Amino acid sequence: MDGDFSDSFEIVGGPEDGISFPITRTPVTIGANADCAIFLNYDRSILPVHARVTVVSGGYRIRAAAGASVYINGRRSGVVWSRIARSGDIVRVGETHLCLVCAPDGLAGRSIGMPTESNFVWLFHAVAQQLQKVAAILFRLFFRTLSRVNRTLLTLMTIAIIVGYFRPGLVQSVINTARYWARHVWWRVTGS
Repeated sequence: MDGDFSDSFEIVGGPEDGISFPITRTPVTIGANADCAIFLNYDRSILPVHARVTVVSGGYRIRAAAGASVYINGRRSGVVWSRIARSGDIVRVGETHLCLVCAPDGLAGRSIGMPTESNFVWLFHAVAQQLQKVAAILFRLFFRTLSRVNRTLLTLMTIAIIVGYFRPGLVQSVINTARYWARHVWWRVTGS
């Protein structure tokens, strides 16, 4: 542990027993990928990104990655339904047991009273992000199938609908002007 100034996860059971990982910022990831802040190289049951850790008031929220087994004090933490670990709690990822040690001046202690993201808010954000991606794909697909003329007409119709909603008199004025010029051109062309 880095003095008494930072929180840490200390391995208390598993292939790398005794190693400590200081937590100075969040979010951090736990996994077998070397880019993870808590890099567990020797536990073969660990996924490349096994869990994500974020600070909450007085502790850390631990959210499992898809398909990962994560337990806090024997209770499962999932992708949607995460759990909060506090100082002294045991977090089991794969076959490795980590003990959370929160220092008085650590990140969790400095976060007391700060608003945190609940499971429902996280789920809402995750679903919204996925819906946004799907909408973007559908939007691109829709516009790729349209010809230039159709795009222009669709754009003009959209503008007319928006303007018509906010300024109905303006649209009627444009329609009347278009009728006048259509009659004027027709009269010039046909003479009647």
